[in-house]
Amino acid sequence: MKKTFNIICFIVVVIILGVFIFIFNKKVDPYSLEIMEYKRDVSDYDRDFLYTFINLTAKYKYDYIYMCASCGNSSMVPYIFEEYTKKKIFMINTPGISPFEQYNLLKHFLELHPETKTIIISLEFNTYVNCYSKYTLPKNPTNKLYDIFRVYFSISSVMDSFEKLKNRIMEKEGEPIEEGPQFHYNRKIKYYYWEFCEFDNLAILKKINNLAKEYKINTIYFIPPTNALYLSHIYKKDNYYKHFENYKRGIADIVSYYDMAFVNEYTKKPVRLYFADVMHPNPDIFTVKVVDCLIYHKCNSNLVQYVTKDNAEEVLKSQRQLIINYINNNKSYVEEYINFDDNVEKQKETEEILYIDKLPSAEKKLLYKP
Repeated sequence: MKKTFNIICFIVVVIILGVFIFIFNKKVDPYSLEIMEYKRDVSDYDRDFLYTFINLTAKYKYDYIYMCASCGNSSMVPYIFEEYTKKKIFMINTPGISPFEQYNLLKHFLELHPETKTIIISLEFNTYVNCYSKYTLPKNPTNKLYDIFRVYFSISSVMDSFEKLKNRIMEKEGEPIEEGPQFHYNRKIKYYYWEFCEFDNLAILKKINNLAKEYKINTIYFIPPTNALYLSHIYKKDNYYKHFENYKRGIADIVSYYDMAFVNEYTKKPVRLYFADVMHPNPDIFTVKVVDCLIYHKCNSNLVQYVTKDNAEEVLKSQRQLIINYINNNKSYVEEYINFDDNVEKQKETEEILYIDKLPSAEKKLLYKP
């Protein structure tokens, strides 16, 4: 009898707690459509929330969808894009995303947003050459019960509700707040530093391109700007540049694209002047330049080269010479960066080479806080 009573008490407590959590999340509404509309990208979300996030935007209409990882996100941000073009853009931006994930997310987005006119895809080196051990997105993205649970009953939703309440309090007190609640990005995917799988991943690019043709949507492909120091690092390492060229060559065999990842007037600029680090551009500087080229076809030849299957070899040859010239003209500077990089490469973490304190002393003298 006592055991039965304890079970009943436990069930009642669980029900009361569940009702409280539901009412709390419903009232606070951490994933309100206003926030979805304001944020418009998936950069900080758990991977298990990505499809739910897209489902929450079903009531909105978009002119553009932008598929990218962190480097693409640093090249073109939605709020500047929309202010400049007066068009709506939805960004699917997930650090470390695999091409398989990009394809599945794009497919789901287009099912909900067939009105989309143009897809912009950032073809990032790490995305298209790294090996991925598994693909962790939900197998059933249209599961309504999962969406309800994730939005109203999950631990993450409770944390996001508290975060939103904290932001409201900070806003009333006049303190600066982040753009909406800070969602909890969890990588949940293992990928390896310089373990190349470029041809498998490029096969997915074909599927993405065919998907766009199926929906009769215009596609724009580009490789975001990369600092000359990082390009020098790729060139100086054994066989790395071979993979870099094969990746560009492989893309050109499938689609034409705008290439900004070569030594030019902008990528030679010091880190933290035009870049956040050697791989990530400063979006405040690059967004308008990138939009001018991709949307309005006003490309700055000092920043962009248009690559096709026909001219790819000629372009790659000229880019190779530009890197050689840059290394020869900056020998001590480049060597200091590359040698420092050697000390951290053994840790097999791509992020380790990005931090500002890994840069040569010459770079540190030019640091500033944007």
